Amino acid sequence: MTTRQPPSGREVPEGHHLVAVPEAMTHWRVAAGKPCRYARQGRIQCGQPSVAETRRGTVRHQWWAYCETHAYGRWAEDGRVWAWILRADDDELEDSR
Repeated sequence: MTTRQPPSGREVPEGHHLVAVPEAMTHWRVAAGKPCRYARQGRIQCGQPSVAETRRGTVRHQWWAYCETHAYGRWAEDGRVWAWILRADDDELEDSR
């Protein structure tokens, strides 16, 4: 279980809340220390130490590492990659599992 607080700037629809969950998709994994590969077109890669990596590509799936700033809202904690998901307020039973 993560102790991280939900992001304050993210808009949450009425009747919902954010829940931190371990990334269930198999194409994200923890990868500490590799250089972040985030780069906008025509710019140099970020290069900060990564926290996670994802599989990208259509023919050859390659692992691309990202720092926490560029990991699309994901972070590494307790050896797992975590992400925020929206959950309806009436799904409180799901949070206690």
